[in-house]
Amino acid sequence: MSKWIHAKFSLDGSNRLISADRKTWFININQKYFKNMVSELVIKFTDLVCKVCMKSHHTQSGLISCLWFHRHDSIDYYLDNIMDDKNE
Repeated sequence: MSKWIHAKFSLDGSNRLISADRKTWFININQKYFKNMVSELVIKFTDLVCKVCMKSHHTQSGLISCLWFHRHDSIDYYLDNIMDDKNE
């Protein structure tokens, strides 16, 4: 079971409880795997609607730019939704 740390230790200042495991994933994705994560989200968002900000895009490159624009929120969405799907 993961130990919980208070949000004041988070990089995004979201004031929510986060696990140390989640923070490790967040940092690794942010530093090393963000490009792969964006590719995976683009495949999942087949209707070209960014599920993070609910904006509709006409092209895949527009969706990719949107995901890069709100990078931290994109990673949070990935960890909350896509990673949970993989673990089930």
